[in-house]
Amino acid sequence: MKKMKKEIILLGIVIISFIGVFPSIGQAWPPNLPNGQTLILVHGRGDSKGSMNTIRDWADPNVSPTYPVITWEKIYNVEYYGDKPDHPSEFNNVIQGNPGTDGSTIEQFAAAFYTWILGEIFGEQLTKEIYFICHSMGGLIIRYMVKTYMDYYGASIKGVATIGTPNHGSLTALFWSLAFPWDTSLGQCNGAFIEKINKNDETPNNAKWYTYAGDKLWSWLDWKWFDGVVTPFSSSLSGAQVNRVYSLDHTQLRQNWGVYTQIVYDFRYN
Repeated sequence: MKKMKKEIILLGIVIISFIGVFPSIGQAWPPNLPNGQTLILVHGRGDSKGSMNTIRDWADPNVSPTYPVITWEKIYNVEYYGDKPDHPSEFNNVIQGNPGTDGSTIEQFAAAFYTWILGEIFGEQLTKEIYFICHSMGGLIIRYMVKTYMDYYGASIKGVATIGTPNHGSLTALFWSLAFPWDTSLGQCNGAFIEKINKNDETPNNAKWYTYAGDKLWSWLDWKWFDGVVTPFSSSLSGAQVNRVYSLDHTQLRQNWGVYTQIVYDFRYN
């Protein structure tokens, strides 16, 4: 009898130790963050907020109740271009002369985001815990905003996931910027702006940063170098919690369920 009790106690210790080493065992997947978190989705250059609808739907239990979801208090899928009639910008209500598609700089978009966040997020007195999922140039906008403007509110930003963001430049963007020199923000995806945003600290403030890159140009070409726009090296950040790479192209990265659930997991556990 005593021997059996010892064996039961030993088995209990082994199970508890196993769960401690592998925290996802015995926990819901995807894991629920506490109530009151705010998620902000940021699209890429030349796109609209419609390009982030897939992630928005996965995150929103009212749209996709069959998917396991994080309990976000509020989800914002933001249109930051002020001149797209089919997708009116949320910024137009709070910013006069919201930056448009051509000629506007990443600095202008970042300043607009900061003004909007102060009025919309903190003005509504929502939770002070904010998470971002950004695609492509959207990641540069948020990185610049956090680095430049968020000294006071920086502690409110808990996690930033950048998907296919040219954090260290893009040869594809360089080529197209030569063809379309009036597109100022496109030209900033290389050169002096990239040097400025990476100077001293690539992952500013106390936020946790996560990068997700693709290395597949076309589905039929097994050429693992870049996603058609950004290389995995360019996407990665020194100081990030994780720098992950997937066999996906630039568009597939923001449409892939596996990438989204990994972001959720990383927000929770990394």
